[in-house]
Amino acid sequence: MQINIQQSRFTVRSKYSVLINGQRCFIAVSKLFHFLSEINVEAIQSSDNHFKIERKWNFFGPNYSIQMGEKEPVFFETRSLMKLHYECVHEKDVYSIYGHKKRRYSVFKNGIQIAAWRQELVTWFDGDNYTIEADDDSNKEFIIAFCLIIDDYYSNQDDSILRLNFFQLAWKMKEEDDQWKPKTTLNEF
Repeated sequence: MQINIQQSRFTVRSKYSVLINGQRCFIAVSKLFHFLSEINVEAIQSSDNHFKIERKWNFFGPNYSIQMGEKEPVFFETRSLMKLHYECVHEKDVYSIYGHKKRRYSVFKNGIQIAAWRQELVTWFDGDNYTIEADDDSNKEFIIAFCLIIDDYYSNQDDSILRLNFFQLAWKMKEEDDQWKPKTTLNEF
């Protein structure tokens, strides 16, 4: 599955369009006049499929809650800011998110990679753009939330017309598996 997240910058608040395999499926909008950021994500086709991302107060790295409908919130927490390692536990599943060189991230579920994304090097006028490759059977809402959290924390501070997203500086980062390919459930002929 391919997920594209495209941010619109020239608005009072951040807006994102989320496309899954080329179809626009979600819209995400940051809440206006909120001390700590809050992003509401809604499905275009169904009002039942929505979630909210809220930043939590923390001095060292991104910590957020992800609220899926009426369920208990799930927490995205920093494990190591120096290594760009984050974690989210949902029921019995542990999601580990790792930052890599060249504006890349990987998502692991219970130790097995399920997704990866990259951030564009240069963005003109529009906001950041992300291209996510993910296993077809992965939880797309969580993967979208992880990417929006990273964008909100690291990239949402700048409203310039031209943005250059240089490499990430961190120590002892996990090496990216550049041979990884997402699993597909579609039959190929």
